[in-house]
Amino acid sequence: IPTPGCWGIFPSSSAPLRFTSLCGDGKLATYTLNAAGSEATAALSAQIFDADADPLFVDPERAGDNLIFTSFNGNIYEVNVAGSAAKLTRKFSIVEGIEGWKPGGAQLTTYLADSNILYVLMHDKGYDGSHTDAGKEVWAVDMKKRAVISRSTIRPAKAIFVAGGDKPALFGYGGEKEDAGVTRYAIDKTAAFTVREDAF
Repeated sequence: IPTPGCWGIFPSSSAPLRFTSLCGDGKLATYTLNAAGSEATAALSAQIFDADADPLFVDPERAGDNLIFTSFNGNIYEVNVAGSAAKLTRKFSIVEGIEGWKPGGAQLTTYLADSNILYVLMHDKGYDGSHTDAGKEVWAVDMKKRAVISRSTIRPAKAIFVAGGDKPALFGYGGEKEDAGVTRYAIDKTAAFTVREDAF
């Protein structure tokens, strides 16, 4: 299936023969395959983001048929991909009124689905091009409230992943020479989903 100008394969949860890709013109293309999987019809969304002014990291988190994208400038875009064309359902900033802080890393977000909490790696002194810098803090974003509810200082990390359950934990991968390892953090649901280092 040709996907010119677009990147990524984000399947629909409710339509098994449908996937969406992120495009360089700020739109999302949705491809609906035939029963044999040999052909697809494509539908473009309206423009959802500005690739020059507010580019998106290309790996979203998933909440059912909603994809949660984070932008280089700290905006959260929630896009529904259930239908034949993707639709922006919500957009909000996690850095409004906070100077200098930006998201960054290789795998900079992870989603605790049972609590509707998005974790984002953040670094200070952000600049144009710092989107690959390691995170110094992890911010817990309440997706229902559309707000940052806590900030936790962590070892420098390039990637994070969350494991849910009765005792949820967040794992951070350093990716840097001085912190080239995995750190486990316990999540405290009673303290605004802050994280505390358990083991390195």
